[in-house]
Amino acid sequence: MSHMWPPANQIGFPPIGKTCEILQGKVLSWVPGMRFDIADWYFVLNGKGDLGKYFEQGGDPKKVIVHYHAFDDINEPLWHRGTFERKMKKLKAWGVEHMVSPDFSVWGDMPYITQAYNFYRAAVIAYDFVKWGFKVLPNANWSIPALYPVSFGMWGKRDFVIVDGAHTRDDFSQKMFKRGFLEMLKVVKPKLIWVYTTNIGFMEKFLREVPGNFLVLPSRRYSLRTLHGLGKPKKGVLKNG
Repeated sequence: MSHMWPPANQIGFPPIGKTCEILQGKVLSWVPGMRFDIADWYFVLNGKGDLGKYFEQGGDPKKVIVHYHAFDDINEPLWHRGTFERKMKKLKAWGVEHMVSPDFSVWGDMPYITQAYNFYRAAVIAYDFVKWGFKVLPNANWSIPALYPVSFGMWGKRDFVIVDGAHTRDDFSQKMFKRGFLEMLKVVKPKLIWVYTTNIGFMEKFLREVPGNFLVLPSRRYSLRTLHGLGKPKKGVLKNG
C-alpha cells in the first residue's frame, strides 16, 4: 500500500477540542519513593498503582500529569464506557487537572486497518478527556507514512505535544521515528515538545540536529532504575518506558 489515507476529519474522527497550554518548568517521571521537592511537574503513570501512591505520599494534585505510557493493558479499560467513567470520577475526586492522551499499539507490521482503528480509539478518548474538563497534553505518535494524515490529522496544529520515544531500540525503529518526527513538526507545528524516552543518548543526539524547542523526559523505567541504584538502562533493551 503506497497511497496516503484520507485525513482524520474525513473518516469520522472526533474533533478534539482545546488542549493543554504550554507548561513551564522542570518535569520528572515520578515513581513511588521519590521526593516532591525536586520538580515543578510530576509525570505519573495511571494503572500500576503509582498514582494512588503519589497521593498517599502527599503529592500535589495541581502538579501531577497523569499518563498512560505503558503496555496496552493500561489503555484498554479506557475504551469501555463504564470503566472509563469510573476512572474519570476518581481522577476528578483526587483533584487531577492534567492528562496525557493515551496511545494504543500501532506497530508498522500490523494490518493498516488495525492501526487506523487504534488511532481512532486514542482520538475518541482524548476527545472525552477534554469533555470531562481535563487539560489534555496531546500524545503525538505515528507508524507508517501512509497513515500520517490520520495520526497527525487527528490533532491538527497544537502548540504543545508530548512524544513517546521509547521505541527507538534499533536502526530501523530510529529511522521510522526520525521520519515521523520531522513530518509531525511540519503538520502539527508545536512550539514545545516533551520527548518521553528511555534511550536518552539517541534522543539528545537526534534533537540537537532538529530545529525546535524540546525537553527530554526520562521514562518511568529510567526513574525506577535510578531510584533503586541500578544505573542507566542498557541501550536498546527496554520495550516500554
